[in-house]
Order: sequence, then structure tokens, then C-alpha cells
Amino acid sequence: MKNKILLVAAVLVFLSGCVTAGPDPVPKAFQDIPLDEAGIAFGTIGSDSKSSFTRMGIRYRQVDSENESMILFQQGYFSISPLNFEVNGEKGSVFVLQLPPGQYEMYDVYFHMDQASAGSTTFSSKQEFSVPFEIKKGESVYLGEFITKVVKAKNFLRISVPVGGYFKVSDQLERDKTYLLEQNPEISSEVIRSDVLNPSEQGLIVFRAE
Repeated sequence: MKNKILLVAAVLVFLSGCVTAGPDPVPKAFQDIPLDEAGIAFGTIGSDSKSSFTRMGIRYRQVDSENESMILFQQGYFSISPLNFEVNGEKGSVFVLQLPPGQYEMYDVYFHMDQASAGSTTFSSKQEFSVPFEIKKGESVYLGEFITKVVKAKNFLRISVPVGGYFKVSDQLERDKTYLLEQNPEISSEVIRSDVLNPSEQGLIVFRAE
């Protein structure tokens, strides 16, 4: 119980929530780049069965550039991401980012919840953070598995409601590498390196090991 209270308090400090008319558009500033000139970042993103979010993602951008976009997973009424796995109450899909070589960073999270006639609620970081990764030409870098976990607290009516969320991060390289190569046979399996985010080193409440 004490750990849950501390988690709720930390999420309330780190994240802000606002009522919106609908989901945010996904930035698409990156131009198509031929595979032989690009590098690949990949991993999996998803949610557990308790999540009430309909869209969840991680915003990333190229350092010293205006290029930015989002790793996105959707499980709404009209937009559903195709699933690569569904096990032990968790489900998700592989993401593959074909990007120009350079330095990149994850800098924000995105948790969106549709509430029908009540509108929508979006949670994001109050302040941007920086989790760096590097894209190298002709190489694929594995960023990890990101599973959305919802954080709830009781409102003034004593009803449990979402107050934010976080991503449980783990290393599922061997499994996710299979998804990558099955869907993208043109990508070489010989030049795959791992750069999985370490939650304990980052010290960010939105990325946890459990």
C-alpha cells in the first residue's frame, strides 16, 4: 500500500493531465529516407489488460533538428494497432523507425483516454526529459519493450480514476528481433545492437522495471 501511495504521488508530480477535444495528432516531420542511407530503431510497445488508455506513446526527436515524431500504440474504438503478441495480460506490437543517422532522444510520454460524451483526457510530462539513443547508418538498434501501466487514485466521490501512467521497460530482444525480421526481411540480422533504457539509471517515474 505504501509503495502504491508513493507511486501515485510521484506520478502526480511528474505528469500533467488536461481535458481535450480529441487525441493529439502524431507529428510526421521525418521525410522518407532510403534504407541504404538510414538506420533502424525498433522495439515493442503495448499495454496491459488493466489500461484504460486508448492511445499511448513516447515522443522522440532528432537532436539539434526540428524532426520529431511518436512511437504510438492504439487500442481505441476506431484505431487499433496490429498485435504481435498477447500473453499474461499484456499485448503489443513491434515498432520500426527508419531514420537518418544521428543523435536522438525520447523527451515526453503520451497517455490519452477517450471518455465518450465526457470528452478526452491526456496525460504528458510537465517538463521534457532526455533519454538519448543513436542511429547509425546500416545498423538496427533495439530500444526495448514498453508496456503501459495505468496509475489510479480515488476522486472526491471515492471512485478510482486514472491519474497518469508509466511504461514498464524490459529487454525482449530475441523475441522482438524475430518480429522485426519477419515483417522486414530486407533488414540485416547481422548488425543489430541493444540500447535498452535502464529505468534505475534514468530515474524517471514514467519508465519503470515493474
